[in-house]
Amino acid sequence: MDLRYRLTNVTERAVLFQIAKDVAQDPSKYRNAVREFVVSLDCFSKFLTDKEFYSILLPILDTQNPAESIIGISKSMATVTSPQNTNTFRDVMTVLQWLKYLVEKFMKSVIFDSLKVRQSDEDQYLLHQEFAKACINLPEKISNCEAKATTMEHIQFIHGVKDVLKTTILEGIQQALITAHQQSSKTENLKIIAQLISAGRDMRITEKHHLLESLISWIGKIKNWDEIWSKIMKILFLEPTELGVQVHESLLTSVFLCAKTDATLQRCIEAERLEGVLRRVVLVKLPFQRILIPRNIKILVNFIHRTCEASAVELLQTAIQLWSDANYTRQASETQERHLVRIILYSVHLVQKSPSLASRIQWNDLFILSMDGIHYRNNLMPTHIQSALYLTDVLCKMAQSQMPEMAPPPQNGNSEEVKIEGAWQEEMKAIMTDSGWGEAKKTKYVAAATVEESPEAHREMEGEREDPVGSILMIPDDDSDYEEAAGAPEVEAPPPQRRRLTPFRPDPITGEQPEPFLPYNPPPRPQLDSDDDEDFPTYKVPEAEKNVTKLEPGEEPRRKVERIVYIQDAFEKLLEKERYEVFEEALHSLKELIEREAIGFADIAEKLFVRLINLQNLFGTKNFSETCDLCAVLCIKHRPQIVPALVRLILSPGQGLQKQNHLLHLIHRAADELGTLDPGSENSMLQQELIFEAITMETFTQASRLDPEERGPNLATSAHEHMLKRTRRFGTRQKPAIGSVNQLSRNAKYMFYPLKITPKSRRIDPKFLINDLKIQKKKTENRKDSDLLAYIIMIASMVYVRCGVTEQTARMSTELIAYAAPHRFSENTKLRSASLAAYLNVLCTVPAGLLREIFSQEMRQEWMDWAEGIQRLKDSTELEFTMAHQMESILKARAQQYEEISVLNL
Repeated sequence: MDLRYRLTNVTERAVLFQIAKDVAQDPSKYRNAVREFVVSLDCFSKFLTDKEFYSILLPILDTQNPAESIIGISKSMATVTSPQNTNTFRDVMTVLQWLKYLVEKFMKSVIFDSLKVRQSDEDQYLLHQEFAKACINLPEKISNCEAKATTMEHIQFIHGVKDVLKTTILEGIQQALITAHQQSSKTENLKIIAQLISAGRDMRITEKHHLLESLISWIGKIKNWDEIWSKIMKILFLEPTELGVQVHESLLTSVFLCAKTDATLQRCIEAERLEGVLRRVVLVKLPFQRILIPRNIKILVNFIHRTCEASAVELLQTAIQLWSDANYTRQASETQERHLVRIILYSVHLVQKSPSLASRIQWNDLFILSMDGIHYRNNLMPTHIQSALYLTDVLCKMAQSQMPEMAPPPQNGNSEEVKIEGAWQEEMKAIMTDSGWGEAKKTKYVAAATVEESPEAHREMEGEREDPVGSILMIPDDDSDYEEAAGAPEVEAPPPQRRRLTPFRPDPITGEQPEPFLPYNPPPRPQLDSDDDEDFPTYKVPEAEKNVTKLEPGEEPRRKVERIVYIQDAFEKLLEKERYEVFEEALHSLKELIEREAIGFADIAEKLFVRLINLQNLFGTKNFSETCDLCAVLCIKHRPQIVPALVRLILSPGQGLQKQNHLLHLIHRAADELGTLDPGSENSMLQQELIFEAITMETFTQASRLDPEERGPNLATSAHEHMLKRTRRFGTRQKPAIGSVNQLSRNAKYMFYPLKITPKSRRIDPKFLINDLKIQKKKTENRKDSDLLAYIIMIASMVYVRCGVTEQTARMSTELIAYAAPHRFSENTKLRSASLAAYLNVLCTVPAGLLREIFSQEMRQEWMDWAEGIQRLKDSTELEFTMAHQMESILKARAQQYEEISVLNL
């Protein structure tokens, strides 16, 4: 008999004891016992005391497979913290204590056991993969338990369990790597460890360090480094895991950012050539898509020069070409400018050390190319001007060294070189000489010593005055906030010399002695009596001077342009490419013109929408993307008739998945503003949208909506706000005004029915299917189509919910179910979850009486069996399990309401 069924029907303590005994005696039969115990925790709370929780249930944990137990707790944790359950913090604490017991006793051994698993053993390999995912998701799910906490001691207990979990994972990985090094035959079975590191790289171990940073610091301290360690590092960091190329790219990026020295990076990443993901990271992502601190720039450029000289030349040429580009110069900030100049100068410094490498570079071409960079920086900030002058001087010298005949004649010794003083200038010089560049220094200030002066010296100083700041301490140049001052060597600075200012110095050119300064005697002020009738005139500020617009640093005054009153003019002026004020006026006037449905809007609504989603930010307009999206949503809201054309645009050939998702997202936002929710199901619908987050469904975040009196006044509110900040919402979620009409239900034929589409992949000729690359491409396209279909089903179900209960509800419900039914058992997890969400939305929206009329008892019985099967299925995701549980509860409640218990197999 099913374990959950037995737990649900427990009515006596003796029955519960018998179930615990059966599970302890035959653990192989009840493999998911821990998961079932957590889901049915309210049953144990009714019949067991606090001591019996440990005396009866903890021995069962010892008999179960610890990996499956940890996976079961991870998947069922959302059920315990769900606001729909009546579990108290006592139940939450019980589950956390079980988890802490498993972590402290078994987690390290499970990580060790992953070294014994081979990919040929599919069952064990998949089990340990699920275990790695559960370990990474558990800290976030433990944090969600704060919604049930009522005191500060509860919060501290939750944090303690989370700290134990993180520390154990890190220690388990380190000991597993040591074991793999001692037993070199197990180095090939490090795939699970590599996945655990890749997926949990950003998991915060302490307040300042993440998992990957702590692990790399530990790797840098390993003694007796040998080839076995190098082989292990290659498997961990250079070989991609099953998590995908994007995760591998992020992992390599984090390794470069976490490495503190060249030696540590060389231990982690030792490559013979740059190719694939590693090449993209070191030649594109890090130098040109990140702003690095000087230490990381030095480590990155050294790595490229050490690995491949041709790539080092390519990096230098690309950096100079980008630095000389007009668009980059106009948009780059001061921090970006310094970052790129540091890369160029340090690359030139390393090239100078290798004459053979320097001879392969056409320095004259690079110098001519840099002239554009100087021209564009003439009217910019001083940092840009200093960078241009110094960098061009360096490239000029390199070009002259390559062509001696072009070198200028030597000048006489009387000429003086023009120098630009400043901290940035000194840093650029330090980069070219590699003298202490990138190392943090902590200046130690020494107070000036008191010097006793003789009377003669005092008389010599008579008539002169000292500088009032003669004995003040030196102020360091605060231009290196990226450096780490902790642990840096101290540099003792000498006290500043006292200056003497002589008021009677001769003119340096004529030699004439200036006249001595005479004391200033102000003119006598007139004496006024109280009897004087003269009033002081009051100064009045002109009205023109009162209206002063405060500009931000670097912002230009807005030029006056003629106000746009016709939507057709705004539509045409969106193509402006020379005058930014005309473009911005057209863009910002669209919102008002669309909301009042200006003349001609109905004719150009579709064209305007397409232009908005493809518009480019040529002038760096603030809040550009948000403004375009808002106007696009308004186009759909005030002209729903364009939605069928947008659906055809989504399915057009060559359309990217990101653009398709963006278009569906805009349709959803418009539906949110057009429609309303039924008051009876509003809470459940909003809770579902919070759970779903987005159609990607790669993470699961569940927000709590408990009443404040159930959780405590301040603690519950702060925990709830913390969870809502981590939850992404669709639409505006604003409650409609009283008496408003649901416009979405009136436009259902434009907003709902066109979404019932099925994307199809491009056809491939069968004769090309022999090539494995074509087959892989076909599979990738099918997966993307499945993801898109899942998103479409999700948006269609949300539009259906916002339509509310109307005369069209019966037809829309049957068509939504018919649309989602073929995909209930799809291989794509996202598609299965979207189909399940559609069923759940129908059950939550349709009233009980109408539900019985639309769907027969046999169909509802089939839904019940389907929901129970999902909950029993081992491979079901957490999101599927939660929605199936809700679906089963709703079906049972409806059956009990109409006394259909005998019909439905409950």
